[in-house]
Amino acid sequence: MFVMMLISGSAVIFIILLYCEYFQVASFTGEKQAVSTYKKFLADAYKSGVHEGLVGGIGFGLVLFVMFSGYALAVWFGAKMIMEKGYGAGAVVNVIVAVLNASM
Repeated sequence: MFVMMLISGSAVIFIILLYCEYFQVASFTGEKQAVSTYKKFLADAYKSGVHEGLVGGIGFGLVLFVMFSGYALAVWFGAKMIMEKGYGAGAVVNVIVAVLNASM
């Protein structure tokens, strides 16, 4: 919420100024200009919010991709060690759990 307040700060400042000078705006019939200026500020805030969501989603997706790739590599290598080197399943599971816990 704080980030959105920073992003839409210009719109908030505009509304505060407009509210303080409401009677002047109303008396000089400047409502249409005030509304169009506010809509412009809202459009800028909306675009910033969309970009923030896009970047956040891409970042979170990359983190999950790396995490699940690590799990997949550990399971694949454990299966390879069981088949080729004759390791026990318990030893492989212990190593996978130890490495994944250490990586956190």
